[in-house]
Amino acid sequence: MEQVNTFFGLDLARSRQQDLVRDANDHRRGPRKRRGLDLQQSKRRIIMTGNQNDQRILAERFVTMLNDHDPDAVDGFVSADYINHNPFVGDGREANRTFWASFFTAFPDVEATMDDLVAVGDRVVGRFTYRGTHAGPFYGLPATGKPIEMRSIDIWRAENGEFVEHWDELNLLDLFQQLGLIPAFDLVDAESTS
Repeated sequence: MEQVNTFFGLDLARSRQQDLVRDANDHRRGPRKRRGLDLQQSKRRIIMTGNQNDQRILAERFVTMLNDHDPDAVDGFVSADYINHNPFVGDGREANRTFWASFFTAFPDVEATMDDLVAVGDRVVGRFTYRGTHAGPFYGLPATGKPIEMRSIDIWRAENGEFVEHWDELNLLDLFQQLGLIPAFDLVDAESTS
């Protein structure tokens, strides 16, 4: 019995094969432009179903808040009774504002990129990368001056033009290793000695 790989009703095997053919053709022809978008420069993938423009705008406001270092910008996308399933941040818009204010103190030069965005129904899923320098206190850790790169996958539930609920996964092990809180693992040496 042949297994069919599908995602939202799409045949992934056929889709992947079409992508490979298109990529090979693009390589021979050079960069391809479609609707004003340079596909060679844009690494971000955006998948939306139905009318999900509002959710995309909310995610863009999140990234703008990060890159402008403006914790008050949460007023433009976070509901007052925001439910946050992150153990480091309390519920509500004000708790979110307070977290971002302290984050921007710890990483005043942070820059964020939206690497992927998927919006389906009332859910918005984004994959983000944050880069900056640890220049201020962060959860009791004094500034180290070390550069960091942190990644997150965030899932929001949107309602009435605002994010009302949030879940995320952060690469905190990697972040804490970069800050020197946890020793880095040398997996290459571990494999060669076993």
